[in-house]
Amino acid sequence: MEVDTLVIKGQYKKQAGDDCWSSRGFGSYDTCFQLPESCDRDNIKAELQNGVLFISIPQKKLERKTISIDIQ
Repeated sequence: MEVDTLVIKGQYKKQAGDDCWSSRGFGSYDTCFQLPESCDRDNIKAELQNGVLFISIPQKKLERKTISIDIQ
């Protein structure tokens, strides 16, 4: 993770025994996501399940400000 950007990089390889034909046997990729200011960068989690990457980006608890206004 960079300052305000989440960078995901990976690579794929064709494994022996794959039944489907593919023109690419291997390669790499990367993608970037701009993170909002309201996310909790210290608690971002990623999990890989059955070839699918799940990324959890929690939001910070926002502190609401209450102000008093005098009506005249």
